[in-house]
Amino acid sequence: MFRGQRHRTRILFGTADVVLITLAFSVAYWLRARLNLENDFYIPRAVAAFLLIWSMVVWVATGAWWETYDRIDFADPRVILRDAFRQCLLGAMSVILFEYVWRLDLSRLFVALFGLTTWFLLCLFRLNAGRLLRVVRREFTQPHYVMVVGLGDAALRLGRQLEEAGVTHGIRLSGFFADSPNGQASSEVALDKRYPVHAIDQLPEMLRSRVIDEIIFATDSRRLADLEEIMLLCEEEGVRTRIAVGFLPHVNSRVYLDRLGTSPLLTFSATPHDEIRLLVKRVTHSDQKRARQHSNVFVGRMPVRRHTIAVRELGTDDKRQTCLGRIAVENCHLRPRWQRRRCGTPLDVGRCDRHVFGHRRL
Repeated sequence: MFRGQRHRTRILFGTADVVLITLAFSVAYWLRARLNLENDFYIPRAVAAFLLIWSMVVWVATGAWWETYDRIDFADPRVILRDAFRQCLLGAMSVILFEYVWRLDLSRLFVALFGLTTWFLLCLFRLNAGRLLRVVRREFTQPHYVMVVGLGDAALRLGRQLEEAGVTHGIRLSGFFADSPNGQASSEVALDKRYPVHAIDQLPEMLRSRVIDEIIFATDSRRLADLEEIMLLCEEEGVRTRIAVGFLPHVNSRVYLDRLGTSPLLTFSATPHDEIRLLVKRVTHSDQKRARQHSNVFVGRMPVRRHTIAVRELGTDDKRQTCLGRIAVENCHLRPRWQRRRCGTPLDVGRCDRHVFGHRRL
């Protein structure tokens, strides 16, 4: 259910982006044409059509790539503004790239107006999209009946989340199952509403007498092996089953299901799932490592520079020459290997001075 709703939500927001981009392009073109500036503004109809199609593709592709459409209806307003700004910034850069590739002469003011108008319209629509989606789902979505297996803290927390999602996603929480085989239906679970608790052995009879679309197992991990027959029964009856994996250890990892051939793998990963983002992470990590190496080399050469600054305070040229030779021998380990062999004794002042500073005078 949730995956199908996400697909429909992506299609809805992608279509809305196409309409809003077209409107923003028309508004930006009209504003730039009405401004009496030094240069006349005109874009041929064919070029404008190609530019508009290119903008639509880039805007929708970046929104789908960054998964912006998946979190619009429940995201914080600041997150919505940030995602829309990032999407519009990349879209404006793509317009400039389009202009450069096709050797066009577009007005920079028009590109700026196009990006700002698109950002304003996207923010205006997305900030009010949550209420619109709630109305559409409440009026046109069929109720989806869900039951939860378990009575622990995880099950109660999941029950509260299902109650909150009932208004926006059309979910109806029907009740709870005791995860113990000998559990009795002698109590209720009190959340915002009161829900009955049934024994897990009553599931076959309830599947024949009432509508259950989905069962979520939010029980202890040690009980999952004992509930294997219940899961197989749900599969035979066509009831969708889910397992809450909050009991597995993870902090900031993203959880998703992957496949290796025919073997399903439940994956926990804090690294970017997208290959391009993973490449960017590796490149930035290598750049940081290289910068640390260069900083260590720079710090290692600081004693020579400190001695050089101190030498400037000496008086005559002979004193400077003698001091430079001693510094060169003392810091001989900081030089390349081919220069160490040529480094003489402290008395060989001229040779050491030339190897360190390149000349005899400061």
